[in-house]
Formats: sequence, structure tokens, C-alpha cells
Amino acid sequence: MSSEVIPGAGTGPQGGTASSVLPSTCVVQLRYATLPRCLGAIAVHYWFTVFDPVSRQWRRWEVWQTKNAGGKSIGHIHCDLRHPDCGVGGGAYRLAAEWDGGAARDICAVLARSQEYPHWDRYRAWPGPNSNTFVAWVLREAGLHHSFDPRAIGRDYMGLLGMRLSFRPAYAQVETPVLGVRISLHAGVEVHLLGLTCGLRWSPLEVYTPFGRVVFWKDMGQRLL
Repeated sequence: MSSEVIPGAGTGPQGGTASSVLPSTCVVQLRYATLPRCLGAIAVHYWFTVFDPVSRQWRRWEVWQTKNAGGKSIGHIHCDLRHPDCGVGGGAYRLAAEWDGGAARDICAVLARSQEYPHWDRYRAWPGPNSNTFVAWVLREAGLHHSFDPRAIGRDYMGLLGMRLSFRPAYAQVETPVLGVRISLHAGVEVHLLGLTCGLRWSPLEVYTPFGRVVFWKDMGQRLL
């Protein structure tokens, strides 16, 4: 999801920025940040930052609610609309995942054909398609799996009625805008009600809530992510 364009720079988990350390090869980072005001409690916005070793620059790829809002764009898909480190009005970004090598190249190959994203000319904050729908599509097309924050509304969008069966990773999913269910041998069970997620993950043992994840450690301590 995305909200209005609000200027501001974010920092990474260790206080660095995308441009502070330049890798020697292609690197793709998956980042997310909360939306402003009360929306931040239940909704986050995901985007990719890609380091191009040829130009020695970071690029930011995401879906925005406004078509052709800036940078290089294909409808709602934008490259370099905002600085890679900028949040979306609800605070600093967090690093969700990072890939290099073949996985990074696979993601870049999908981004290079972003015009094939089926919703490039459509955007709806709820139930989708939105920024998180795009990120989830890119990762599926690249053959990669990521466990999204349960506040990533839109990541499971499949229209009025959709079904998905995957063997790698193994899961089955049925979705409507009102109710959806995803069962995975690895990731556990999720129930999606009006785009909000509740569920249980097997390993590590986690409970998904609309406000984040509760992780249970071996000593039975817990923390809300």
C-alpha cells in the first residue's frame, strides 16, 4: 500500500543508507515501512532497492497510487520516484530481505519486464492490487519465497476469487476480498479477513496478528515485531 508522497529520509536497521556502502555485485534489498498516522498500526508498504554494479547506483522499484508520478514509470509502477531510503510517512524503513548472485539477477530480470505485471494500470489501496501485490508478483515470477509482514495488505490479492497451488514452496491458497485461507507445509496456516491476517507459523513458532508477529522462543518468551 502507499499513501501520499511525504518527504523524509529513512535509515536502515544499523543506521546506514543504501548509498553508504557500495557492493561489488548486483544486490537486491526488500524493504518496508509503515504508513502514516493510525494506518501504520495495520498497514505497511514494500519496495525493492536494486544496486546496479555497472552504474554503481541504487534504484528503487515500487507501485505508487498515482500513475506516472515521477522517475521512470509504467502506469503505477515506478523506478526512482523516491530516494531508496525514504519511508512513506510512518517512520524509517526496515530491511526485510536481501539477495545477491543468481537470486538477485532473477529479480532484476522480472523488474526489467514490469510491463507484464497484470495490474500495471490499476491501483486500489484495499483490497488491492497495490504496492504489496506488485512485490509479491515479482518474487513469485523470480521463483523466490518471502514471509511478508502480516500487515502487508494486498500481497495475497487475487481478484474476486482466486486459487493458487504451489509445490515449491508447498502451499494451497484460496482468496476473495472478504475471506481467504493459505495452508503451507512450511509456513503454517493463515486466515485473511478483509485483508487482515491472523495465523500460526510452525518454524519458528509465530502467531500472526493484524498488528504484527508474536514470536515464541524456546524459553517461551515472546516479542511483538
